[in-house]
Amino acid sequence: MKKIYEDGFKAKVALEALKGDKTINEIAQQYEVHPNLIGLWKKTLLENASELFGRKNKKDEDTQQKEAVIEELQKQLGKAHSERGFLKKSTSIVRERGGLVEPEIEELNIEEQCKMLNISRSRYYYEKRDINVEGRMRY
Repeated sequence: MKKIYEDGFKAKVALEALKGDKTINEIAQQYEVHPNLIGLWKKTLLENASELFGRKNKKDEDTQQKEAVIEELQKQLGKAHSERGFLKKSTSIVRERGGLVEPEIEELNIEEQCKMLNISRSRYYYEKRDINVEGRMRY
Protein backbone atom coordinates (compact mmCIF):
# COMPACT_ATOMS: atom_id res chain seq x y z
CA MET A 1 0.00 0.00 0.00
CA LYS A 2 1.25 3.46 -0.92
CA LYS A 3 1.99 5.67 2.06
CA ILE A 4 0.93 9.33 1.82
CA TYR A 5 2.94 11.90 3.73
CA GLU A 6 1.64 15.27 4.88
CA ASP A 7 3.12 18.44 3.40
CA GLY A 8 4.43 19.59 6.79
CA PHE A 9 6.28 16.33 7.27
CA LYS A 10 7.81 16.55 3.79
CA ALA A 11 8.97 20.11 4.45
CA LYS A 12 10.49 19.13 7.79
CA VAL A 13 12.45 16.24 6.28
CA ALA A 14 13.54 18.29 3.24
CA LEU A 15 14.78 21.14 5.46
CA GLU A 16 16.77 18.72 7.57
CA ALA A 17 18.33 17.32 4.38
CA LEU A 18 19.20 20.86 3.28
CA LYS A 19 20.98 21.57 6.57
CA GLY A 20 23.55 18.92 5.75
CA ASP A 21 24.15 17.85 9.37
CA LYS A 22 23.21 14.25 8.54
CA THR A 23 23.42 12.22 5.37
CA ILE A 24 20.27 11.44 3.42
CA ASN A 25 20.53 7.78 4.46
CA GLU A 26 20.67 8.73 8.15
CA ILE A 27 17.62 10.96 7.74
CA ALA A 28 15.81 8.19 5.84
CA GLN A 29 16.43 5.73 8.69
CA GLN A 30 15.39 8.30 11.32
CA TYR A 31 12.04 9.11 9.63
CA GLU A 32 11.54 5.67 8.04
CA VAL A 33 11.34 7.13 4.53
CA HIS A 34 13.06 5.96 1.36
CA PRO A 35 16.15 8.07 0.51
CA ASN A 36 14.86 8.70 -3.02
CA LEU A 37 11.79 10.43 -1.56
CA ILE A 38 13.95 12.70 0.57
CA GLY A 39 15.98 13.66 -2.49
CA LEU A 40 12.78 14.39 -4.40
CA TRP A 41 11.34 16.49 -1.56
CA LYS A 42 14.62 18.40 -1.23
CA LYS A 43 14.66 19.12 -4.97
CA THR A 44 11.01 20.24 -4.90
CA LEU A 45 11.70 22.54 -1.95
CA LEU A 46 14.64 24.17 -3.72
CA GLU A 47 12.70 24.65 -6.97
CA ASN A 48 9.64 26.16 -5.31
CA ALA A 49 11.26 28.18 -2.52
CA SER A 50 10.91 31.45 -4.45
CA GLU A 51 7.14 30.94 -4.75
CA LEU A 52 6.78 30.92 -0.97
CA PHE A 53 7.63 34.60 -0.91
CA GLY A 54 5.80 35.49 -4.12
CA ARG A 55 2.36 34.17 -3.23
CA LYS A 56 1.32 37.36 -1.48
CA ASN A 57 1.85 39.36 -4.66
CA LYS A 58 -0.06 36.78 -6.67
CA LYS A 59 -3.02 37.14 -4.35
CA ASP A 60 -2.79 40.91 -4.71
CA GLU A 61 -2.85 40.54 -8.51
CA ASP A 62 -5.89 38.28 -8.28
CA THR A 63 -7.60 40.78 -6.02
CA GLN A 64 -6.78 43.63 -8.41
CA GLN A 65 -8.16 41.66 -11.34
CA LYS A 66 -11.36 40.90 -9.45
CA GLU A 67 -11.71 44.54 -8.45
CA ALA A 68 -11.27 45.60 -12.09
CA VAL A 69 -13.98 43.17 -13.17
CA ILE A 70 -16.30 44.45 -10.42
CA GLU A 71 -15.63 48.06 -11.47
CA GLU A 72 -16.40 47.24 -15.11
CA LEU A 73 -19.61 45.47 -14.13
CA GLN A 74 -20.64 48.44 -12.00
CA LYS A 75 -20.10 50.75 -14.99
CA GLN A 76 -22.22 48.48 -17.17
CA LEU A 77 -24.91 48.36 -14.51
CA GLY A 78 -24.89 52.15 -14.21
CA LYS A 79 -25.18 52.51 -17.96
CA ALA A 80 -28.05 50.01 -18.08
CA HIS A 81 -29.77 51.92 -15.29
CA SER A 82 -29.37 55.19 -17.23
CA GLU A 83 -30.71 53.58 -20.41
CA ARG A 84 -33.66 52.17 -18.51
CA GLY A 85 -34.47 55.57 -17.02
CA PHE A 86 -34.13 57.22 -20.40
CA LEU A 87 -36.40 54.68 -22.07
CA LYS A 88 -38.93 54.98 -19.27
CA LYS A 89 -39.26 58.69 -20.01
CA SER A 90 -39.54 58.11 -23.75
CA THR A 91 -42.33 55.54 -23.67
CA SER A 92 -45.05 58.15 -23.82
CA ILE A 93 -46.53 58.63 -27.29
CA VAL A 94 -44.85 61.57 -28.95
CA ARG A 95 -45.03 62.56 -32.59
CA GLU A 96 -41.36 63.19 -33.03
CA ARG A 97 -38.91 60.87 -31.32
CA GLY A 98 -36.03 63.23 -32.07
CA GLY A 99 -37.41 65.51 -29.38
CA LEU A 100 -36.78 62.82 -26.79
CA VAL A 101 -33.00 62.98 -27.14
CA GLU A 102 -31.51 64.74 -24.13
CA PRO A 103 -27.95 65.94 -24.76
CA GLU A 104 -27.53 66.85 -21.06
CA ILE A 105 -27.41 63.19 -19.97
CA GLU A 106 -23.77 62.39 -19.24
CA GLU A 107 -24.10 58.61 -19.10
CA LEU A 108 -25.68 58.33 -22.57
CA ASN A 109 -24.27 60.26 -25.48
CA ILE A 110 -26.48 61.41 -28.34
CA GLU A 111 -25.47 58.53 -30.58
CA GLU A 112 -26.53 55.93 -27.98
CA GLN A 113 -29.83 57.73 -27.35
CA CYS A 114 -30.58 57.83 -31.07
CA LYS A 115 -29.86 54.10 -31.39
CA MET A 116 -32.19 53.37 -28.49
CA LEU A 117 -34.95 55.46 -30.07
CA ASN A 118 -34.25 53.88 -33.47
CA ILE A 119 -33.60 57.20 -35.21
CA SER A 120 -30.59 58.41 -37.13
CA ARG A 121 -28.36 61.11 -35.68
CA SER A 122 -29.00 63.23 -38.75
CA ARG A 123 -32.70 63.19 -37.90
CA TYR A 124 -31.87 64.51 -34.45
CA TYR A 125 -29.74 67.33 -35.86
CA TYR A 126 -32.17 68.11 -38.68
CA GLU A 127 -33.83 71.54 -38.41
CA LYS A 128 -37.09 72.15 -40.20
CA ARG A 129 -37.15 75.04 -42.61
CA ASP A 130 -40.22 77.11 -43.22
CA ILE A 131 -41.67 77.10 -46.70
CA ASN A 132 -43.00 80.42 -47.87
CA VAL A 133 -46.26 80.89 -49.68
CA GLU A 134 -44.70 80.49 -53.12
CA GLY A 135 -43.36 77.04 -52.27
CA ARG A 136 -39.76 78.09 -51.92
CA MET A 137 -37.63 77.43 -48.90
CA ARG A 138 -36.50 80.30 -46.75
CA TYR A 139 -32.94 80.35 -45.60
